[in-house]
Amino acid sequence: MLITISYKNMQLLLNHPLLAYKMERFDRLLAEHYLVCFEDRIKLFILKNPEERYLDLLQYGKDVLERMPQHYIAKYIGITPVSLSRIRRRIFSLPMQNKYAFNCIMIHQSISYLLLTE
Repeated sequence: MLITISYKNMQLLLNHPLLAYKMERFDRLLAEHYLVCFEDRIKLFILKNPEERYLDLLQYGKDVLERMPQHYIAKYIGITPVSLSRIRRRIFSLPMQNKYAFNCIMIHQSISYLLLTE
């Protein structure tokens, strides 16, 4: 569900004596949420290579990947569409044993990352 509020209506809500506090709190929580999302995205670009970022997308955003054009996905993970094509070919052409080993490596790296950030 998406809710849109015009600037004029937002000002009315902020000036309302009973709603002002709650609206300011809502705005602060919204800003904090987007700041955390931005921070996570920066960490991904610093700590992970493009292939790992694509694998994360496959794991957590598979439904979005099925509906999104490849050039948007490439732009999101910071590579060219040609590089994304190479990564996809490499990932999907791995034999099952190598995929299992690769997944184990990725899980190990994720656990290491979680331990380092706590």
